[in-house]
This record gives sequence, C-alpha cells and structure tokens, in this order.
Amino acid sequence: MLEEKPDTNPQRSQMLRQFLSDVANGIKDIPRTTPGLRARLTAEIRSEVVAIGKELKSFSHIACSNVERRGATRIGAVVSRLCDYKMMTGQKKHYATFYLTSQDDVADIWLYSF
Repeated sequence: MLEEKPDTNPQRSQMLRQFLSDVANGIKDIPRTTPGLRARLTAEIRSEVVAIGKELKSFSHIACSNVERRGATRIGAVVSRLCDYKMMTGQKKHYATFYLTSQDDVADIWLYSF
C-alpha cells in the first residue's frame, strides 16, 4: 500500500483539497487549473470527483515527484510534478495523482480506489 509521508508543502495540499471540493460542488471556473483540464471536466469526470469530494473525511499526502526533465504533457500543459494523495470516505480508500505545472496549476487528475 501507498504510505503517507510528511507534507513539505501544506499550502499546495490545501489547494488540491480545495480543487476537489470545487469540482464536487459544481464550480465551473476553478482556480489553479489549466485550460485543458477545465475543458475536460465533463459530467462523467465530475460525478467521480463528486462521489469522493462530498464524503471526503481525510486527505493525506503520500509523495510529490519532480518530472520536469521528462518533458511530459497532459491535456496540452507541461507537467512538472506528480503528487499522490490518499483520501478516505467512510471506510473506503481512494487515491489521487495530480498532474501539476511548474506553477502548481492542476493539469489533470487520476483517481483510483482499492
């Protein structure tokens, strides 16, 4: 299992938790997101985030990796880091990988559950 680690940037973690809350609450123009992600936040993706965001009990940092040298892009934005978090809703564990630009704007999100 993915282990929680000390969070070296709690402001970024708070921003990402707020991103989930904004998506779950149906906010259309979410701050700190790339244009590509805003266009991609379809009803299907929003419903997946809503299911987690509305019942979110905890949001714990696992790791952030610098991927700047890889030249990775996601939905038209250059990705500088990947940040992983564990989330709890009731008894269920969920995980999220956030794809972030060099300014920590969210370029994409990948959600998965175990």
